Amino acid sequence: MLQFDPVFQTKDNRGTKELRQRLGPICSSHNTWLGKGYYFWDGHIELAQWWGERHYHGNYVICQACIELEKEMLFDLYGNTSDQKVFNIVLQALHKKYPNQQLTVPAVLDDMNAHSEEFRKMKAIRASSEHCIPQAERVKYIDGQYGTHLTIPAIQICAKDLNVIKGYDELPLDNTNHVV
Repeated sequence: MLQFDPVFQTKDNRGTKELRQRLGPICSSHNTWLGKGYYFWDGHIELAQWWGERHYHGNYVICQACIELEKEMLFDLYGNTSDQKVFNIVLQALHKKYPNQQLTVPAVLDDMNAHSEEFRKMKAIRASSEHCIPQAERVKYIDGQYGTHLTIPAIQICAKDLNVIKGYDELPLDNTNHVV
């Protein structure tokens, strides 16, 4: 059993806390990186705050939860080299099929969904982006070399199945949107 705890979802601050809690996690289906699902930032609340400032212009709430699922039900583009290799195989096949098209992560995942029963059974997808929020720092491994460590990596989990989300609750924030 895999457990990602805490994970954070940023929501528009509309309605009452009771209404937002009753509605539960928000499912995203438009312009999504990893397909339709419930998007959470993995482990770093700073990412949820950054998202709220950027996309909700500071008028947001943050909900915390835990995601629990069997290892084989997670397609992990961040932490599983086997899943990364499968993605790359499909990507290269699509490059051959569509040589003049700029491919996106969602296009590759859509193709996998269309052609793989095993992939359709996945309950979550985990991936990272090269986003670098202002609070994150790139620290060199060796002076003068290219390799860097990002102190707050932008890792997201898209839960496809609401049942893997546990303990979903809105966090109390102060008037500067920091956890109280």
